[in-house]
Order: sequence, then structure tokens, then C-alpha cells
Amino acid sequence: MKKHGTDQEQKPTLKQLERLIAVFGGRTAKIVIRFWDNASFAEIQAMLKIGEDNLGQTFEKLLEPMFANTDPHSAQRAYWEKIFSNHFGLGVDFSGVLVPNQPTEGKRRLIFIPQGLKMNHAAECYHKVLTAHDPKWKLWKYTNDLDATVTTNTRTSAQSYAIWVRDEVEPDAAYLGKSTRVADPDGKIGVTLLERLVHGLVHFVETKKHLDEKGVTFCTGSRYSDGGVPRMYWNPDDAEVYVDWGGLARSLPRRGLREAVSA
Repeated sequence: MKKHGTDQEQKPTLKQLERLIAVFGGRTAKIVIRFWDNASFAEIQAMLKIGEDNLGQTFEKLLEPMFANTDPHSAQRAYWEKIFSNHFGLGVDFSGVLVPNQPTEGKRRLIFIPQGLKMNHAAECYHKVLTAHDPKWKLWKYTNDLDATVTTNTRTSAQSYAIWVRDEVEPDAAYLGKSTRVADPDGKIGVTLLERLVHGLVHFVETKKHLDEKGVTFCTGSRYSDGGVPRMYWNPDDAEVYVDWGGLARSLPRRGLREAVSA
């Protein structure tokens, strides 16, 4: 939506938002708010005129072509909604989730986390995906209740959100061999355990292969209640994806964090 001229430069008003919702109905409130937040004053006035003249038209149909051109992440939003429907049994809507700017360096992938998703549920779904592919494959957890024992997380699912993560099979090369105490003592750089569970599941769904086949990811965005750092990796000897823990000072050449960038 290009902004030019006097009307285009004028900022949208709350009065316009109220009229949009009144014309198109509360059922589409989320997409109405997205439109209001991205459009100019003049564009909103034009859409109000269309809505008032064509009450049979739905707001979604009028806006889909517009958002297809202005939202570069529309396909990814739809993809992740399908992932959570098919593999987590969740009906989610990521249309209003803010996507952070994509880092320019390295291979990255966009991951969405839905509101209310718990670590226990994510681990259970991951386990089901593994065993459905091969009954001998499992997800092993250090504790039966991750939500109760992993008590500190840089990001939580109190609201839906999106992050960019390093999308390599092994942990980030820049952090290999560095302990959490050295690399990410405040938990501001690495993924949380919930994010690593979701990343691992979707990677397996897409490739039928595992993250951390040789190395170990320290989920430095999370901490167990005793201060330990959750970690995840594939153990081919046991045919299990492991969720266990390590100390803040623990470091080995193939172990490290995965960088996450959030809004």
C-alpha cells in the first residue's frame, strides 16, 4: 500500500477502525485491525465505501489479494497453521502475529509458536511423529513434566509469536564448544526448549531426519528449576531424541546453542 499525497499521508483514525468493524462485523475483527494498521487514511475510506455499497461482500474476500501483496510471510503463516492443525491438533490463527526482521547472515527459518502451547504437549506430539515413522524411535525426557521443571524461559506462549532460528542440522558453528555461562548467561541469544521441540518436529516432518545428529543443542533460552540448561539431540544408539540437561559451565566441541531472533 503506497502512501502519497495529502490523504495518503494522513494517519488512520480510531473512528475509522470503529466504522470498519461496524460495517464488516466483529467476526473479522482481527483482519480488520490488520488492514487498519497497514493502510492509509484514504485506503480505509475507500474500503469503507466498498463495504457500505456491497454489504454482501465479505471483508476477507476484498482484502485477500491486498494482503497477498503486502505480507511477505502469508505463505509461512498458512504453512504453520497447517503444521499445528495436522501434528499438534490445534486450530490457530497467525494472521496478526508480528514477524521480526529476518537476519541477513546465515541460513534461517521462520518458526511460529501458538498461544498456550506447552512443552509437555509439544514433546508428546514430537514423540507421536517419531513412532509413526518408526515404532522403535522415541522421544526420551529427563522428566515427565517439562512444564513444571523448566521454569525459566526467555519467551513463553502467553501470546502467539514468531522467531527466526538458525536452520542447520547442528548447533551454530560460532558457539560450538562454548558453555552457556560464556555464550548466553542471560538467555537472550539461544532458543527455548519449547522452540527447539517445535523446530525438531517440523524438521523431521519435512525431511524424516533429525536435528543434532552429531552435536547437542543447549536450549539457552530456558532453565530448569535447579539452574540447569535443557538440551536436545538425536541418539542413534538408542534410536531416541533426548531431552535432558547440562550445567551452565558444560562445554564440548560439538555442543552449543542455536540463535533465535524475536521481535
